[in-house]
Amino acid sequence: MDRDLVALVILIYLVVITGGLHEDGLADAADGFGAGWNKEQILAIMRDSRIGSYGAIALTLSLLARYVLLSKLPARNFSAYLIAGHVLCRWTTLPLSFFLRPAREENGQGAQVAQRISAVALAFGTFFTLAICYWALHKSGWIPVAATLGVTLLSGLYYRSQIGGVTGDCYGATNQLTEIVVYFCGVLAG
Repeated sequence: MDRDLVALVILIYLVVITGGLHEDGLADAADGFGAGWNKEQILAIMRDSRIGSYGAIALTLSLLARYVLLSKLPARNFSAYLIAGHVLCRWTTLPLSFFLRPAREENGQGAQVAQRISAVALAFGTFFTLAICYWALHKSGWIPVAATLGVTLLSGLYYRSQIGGVTGDCYGATNQLTEIVVYFCGVLAG
């Protein structure tokens, strides 16, 4: 089967099974951080259900990057990087939730999860994530793990400096950026 077609089918499948939740978070975060001048504006824009130009650009580039990178992943490591990418991008919610407070005090995805992750849950989730990455990628798994740590740290510091914490849209944005970075590591390694 053609690799481009496989990449497209997988990308459509991933968007459908998540309901576009992470893509929506990326688009909302891009709109908020791109158009907002202060915390209140950023949070108000993120809560708006309409998509703006920053969100449309971020969503388009995210889908395009994932499609291109999936189609360029070496066949021998395709499944391994696909698995590692999804495990690592989901893992990012754990440290963001453990270390950052909610940017909004009222109900929202960030307020429901932020600072409600225990140290035990963080440790167990991290161990489980590392075990899966090692199983999938063996010794070369440290590269996407290190890249994931970098994305998570930088995005967390950015969220804290701009809005004082994290929202559900921040989780989605970091998730999408991490998935792209892991696939990029796979293409470079191949």
